[in-house]
Amino acid sequence: MAALFGSRVRRLRTAAGLTQAELGARTHVVSTRITQIERASGAKPTLRLARALDAALNVPCGGPDGQPPQPPKPRPPRTQPPAAASEAAPASAATETTAPPAPAPARAEPQDQPRLADADPQAVAVLTALRRVDPRLVLSEQEAARLAPAVAQWLAAGVGAHQITELLTTRLPDRFLTRPAGILAFRLRETPLPAPPPLRLPAERLPAVLPFQTCDGCERAFRAPEPGRCRDCRSANRLRAAG
Repeated sequence: MAALFGSRVRRLRTAAGLTQAELGARTHVVSTRITQIERASGAKPTLRLARALDAALNVPCGGPDGQPPQPPKPRPPRTQPPAAASEAAPASAATETTAPPAPAPARAEPQDQPRLADADPQAVAVLTALRRVDPRLVLSEQEAARLAPAVAQWLAAGVGAHQITELLTTRLPDRFLTRPAGILAFRLRETPLPAPPPLRLPAERLPAVLPFQTCDGCERAFRAPEPGRCRDCRSANRLRAAG
């Protein structure tokens, strides 16, 4: 189904005259994500992304499993009650008092809201600095607290702050149809994390290379931190001293 969905997206994008980068800009994802969808590789597209592709291509693309939307089932016509039954209704029914509707249940407010004070400071710094690149990316404290865990996950995976800023601010639409926090959350969720960088030994743990020295006894070259005699000459001197 993923291959069928990807081939359909590629056909509709080509028919619309759009590049992968242009389609990614319209759906708020990078062009590599569009490549993964068309090749049926990587993570399966979410329902939100499938709907965004539907709107960007201006045709029904179906759900994330590649199936076209099903037409609504026709509803059966309502039948009128028999006239005899209406006439047989007691006259007292018209005078009955209608019971008042039950009050709507109170909407429960979420108790565990993330707090900005508990968020990763480096992740918060990345989010608050986005408005310097695009003045429209102004976030409230609550929005920054909700987005900070995803940015902290990127930082832990080895993605630098400059690279995160570029991924979140490149190819933004000219007009936002939602809050900036919604666009940033979409990109953080849909952009795959890069592979972790290879491990490297610190420079101080690498073995030092000793310079070449000329032996004072045999004039052969040997490696040592200071000038002097090579190992063979030192051994010969110890034998002569012992004899």
